Amino acid sequence: MKLNYYTPFPRYENAIVVGDTAAEALAALHIYTRGLIGGDIPSMEVWHPTEKFLECTSCAMRDRPQILDAAARRIGVDYILLEDNGHKNLNPVDLKTDLEKEGFKVKVLNVQGEPIEIVERAAALYGEDAQRQAARIRRDFEVRLAQVESAPKPECVSVLTLLGIRHPVEDAVYCFAATVGAEITQDVIEHLGCVNPVDVSDRLEDIKGLYRLDTKRLSDLLLVTAPSAIALCGDSAAALQFVHQALKEKPALSSCKSFRRNALLPLPWYCRPMGWRLPRVLEIWQRSLREVSGL
Repeated sequence: MKLNYYTPFPRYENAIVVGDTAAEALAALHIYTRGLIGGDIPSMEVWHPTEKFLECTSCAMRDRPQILDAAARRIGVDYILLEDNGHKNLNPVDLKTDLEKEGFKVKVLNVQGEPIEIVERAAALYGEDAQRQAARIRRDFEVRLAQVESAPKPECVSVLTLLGIRHPVEDAVYCFAATVGAEITQDVIEHLGCVNPVDVSDRLEDIKGLYRLDTKRLSDLLLVTAPSAIALCGDSAAALQFVHQALKEKPALSSCKSFRRNALLPLPWYCRPMGWRLPRVLEIWQRSLREVSGL
């Protein structure tokens, strides 16, 4: 089986999608809507530049008439696509009845289960061309995953994983450390036989799996955890800005293993709504970590 080199022409739907996993499933098929509501994927506007990011899921569900209904009426959508994530709290499908009462056509995408199953369910909503693309994605997913599993794993590497976020309008940057509870730790770092050294109390996590950093916190983490590599994810320049400032404030950090090895690696972020991208993310991480693991 071969990798998928085919890229379909994009398809644009006069619709709004609610839910990160649903938006990602459509993106896998090169299907894009006018607007989206999400919140699990950092810097969603970077991943989906052609779609207007309206609001986070929590806000849209709390203030639906002012956010979702208003946007849908303004652009005259043909339908609203809601994901059904199976969660008791914050499940977009709970909006269905009220939206239909307001006269909107609603479609539902079940986003529970394996990533490619979700893409295939999305494709079933959009016809034969989308289903052919879903079949290509499945083949590509399986081939890449098999290649990752058969390749030599990096020697056990301790990876401090930083997530840089840049405000889309203001000149402001933010930095978080992924903790042991983060999905990127479980699905990427540990999958490759490596270790995330950041184990903090849940009460210190600003967002589940993420520990917000200032330069002092970053310095302390580097000294305590002594990682053999630093992954710069998300906006890598934003994350690197924090690293440079920490080094400027505490030059002694330059003796840390990751700096002595030049093991600062711009790598893709991952969370489970991006599940169809996992094999490619693993490939990139695996190659980068193998290159530094022997240093």
